[in-house]
Amino acid sequence: MDYYDQEKEDSKMEKWELILQNWDKVLKTQKFLLKYGVKNGVPDLLRGLVWQHFSGSFFRPEHQNYDTYLEYVERDNQEYESVIVHDIQRTFAKHPFFSHSTFGQNELYNILKAFANKNKDVGYCQGMGFVSAIFLTYMDEEAAFWMLDYTVKKHKLQGYFAQAMSSLNVAFYKLQMLIKKFLPKLHKHFIENSIRPSMYASQWFLTLFALNFSFDVLMRIWDVYLLEGEKMIYRVAIAILLKNENELLQKSFEDFMSTVQDVYIVENIEELISRALELKITNSVLDVLHLEFEDNPDEEVKELLLIQ
Repeated sequence: MDYYDQEKEDSKMEKWELILQNWDKVLKTQKFLLKYGVKNGVPDLLRGLVWQHFSGSFFRPEHQNYDTYLEYVERDNQEYESVIVHDIQRTFAKHPFFSHSTFGQNELYNILKAFANKNKDVGYCQGMGFVSAIFLTYMDEEAAFWMLDYTVKKHKLQGYFAQAMSSLNVAFYKLQMLIKKFLPKLHKHFIENSIRPSMYASQWFLTLFALNFSFDVLMRIWDVYLLEGEKMIYRVAIAILLKNENELLQKSFEDFMSTVQDVYIVENIEELISRALELKITNSVLDVLHLEFEDNPDEEVKELLLIQ
């Protein structure tokens, strides 16, 4: 890092430290500082603390302490224990913290088992392992558990993580309708070639892009997502499709899946974040699409998604 970049990073650290020191005031009357801050990225040294503030887990009640967490860890769970052990071996298998039978694997196992015990209506799915693993790289085991618990509730991820994955069809519908709005040519191409969101976008919602982007890009996306919520997933999704539209228009059903990984190569993260945040995809837009899905879905999209 050159002198200019170091000076910029130091300035960013100072600003975020002030935000954390005045959190209640910023949240009530100066939320624009948070929006501006996440657009420019959270300093890596403060990221774990900032994320816990975003989720609300930093302010959890006194009864949600280590002993409470330990109770969930020590409770048996015959339904998921062996599944979790199996999946952990495939969770960031090349990352030194989670490879082989390391301390990181044990911590990740504890978090996922404890979450399944605490949230029996959600249980466990492999996607939450990748999310928890990222949290573990920035905070200790107990903090990562509560971070997962609060994030799932705040951003309504239960439907993605529960066994039925009931929210995925709704998410796919919203995504395809946004593609129809922002990328009509690509929408038509997907329709003509039967290229469904389930073919390429499941991981976007189940792991919050954890399996798609490089670590540095993913962290910038999560900075915004953990503050803004669901709409950031769709904004990033449309942004990367916009960036790669010309190439994707050339792909048939046969070669689409073999080349889709190319869309995750991001040379300029600032450009991607700016493009995503400029898109007029709001919570109200997503709410309207949700109601449309339930009451009167677009027939063309409904047929593409194979919705009965």
